Amino acid sequence: MLNKTLLKITSATLLLGLVCSPIQAARLAAERAIVHHEHKIKPVVELNSNEQGDLYVAAMINGQLLFLQPDGSFSETPLIYQIIDGSQSTIQLPEISPVDINPGKYPLFQVLTTSGSDVMDIGNWIGGLSGLNQLMFSIGLTDDLTKDGDGDGWPDDDQDKDGYHDDDHDKDGYHDDDHDKDGFHDDDHDKDGFHDDDHDKDGYHDDDHDKDGYHDDDQNKNNSNEESDKDSDNPLNDDNGNKVDDDERKDDKDDDNDKEDDNDKDDDDDKDDD
Repeated sequence: MLNKTLLKITSATLLLGLVCSPIQAARLAAERAIVHHEHKIKPVVELNSNEQGDLYVAAMINGQLLFLQPDGSFSETPLIYQIIDGSQSTIQLPEISPVDINPGKYPLFQVLTTSGSDVMDIGNWIGGLSGLNQLMFSIGLTDDLTKDGDGDGWPDDDQDKDGYHDDDHDKDGYHDDDHDKDGFHDDDHDKDGFHDDDHDKDGYHDDDHDKDGYHDDDQNKNNSNEESDKDSDNPLNDDNGNKVDDDERKDDKDDDNDKEDDNDKDDDDDKDDD
């Protein structure tokens, strides 16, 4: 039940919260999100001034939600990591060695709740939906998957340093245009880690001059509008972009044929009159 609750939170609910209200009581940060065996995982929680409440920190490991404790252990039970009294500005979380961790992507979550409240009740989160913050760690992955060309420990297209590609708006760990979840853009046919039209290898389309992850002439900037555009151009749809079933299309065709027959008959009558 606990895992199902978080999975719901971290999909559409999380996305809605991040989009609607960017103000957060606290946020996760780290020296680097791309970690190899020679590195350490060093997360911190940065707090807004005078915030008070109960701090929870959790990680999703092998599909299971586990709550971090100050001694570095994890618990399946939702346990408070630390009580925040308003005097703290930064909370250093335990350093974790990646040596014994299987290669993969591991999201770390934090949320601050009102004192003594149930963390699994979103109504108790300080900041509401936007109170849930996450940082994605890529552990032991190859360079072609991490896309860290400059070696700074972050994906080259991760400008806000949250461990996610900037074009990963649903926070699932993949580019939004990576529908087969292979770690590459769908238009990266040579699998070099860049769009096929990204000749300067900066992680953006060559015609994406504002670096927002979209073509400059993409006015829709979301999948639903793109799908709508595709539907409107679909030859199986009517002029308004609405889908037309085969019976309706057949009726329309019959009507058109009837009209053509009537016109031909009128033309023949006019010829006879002449």
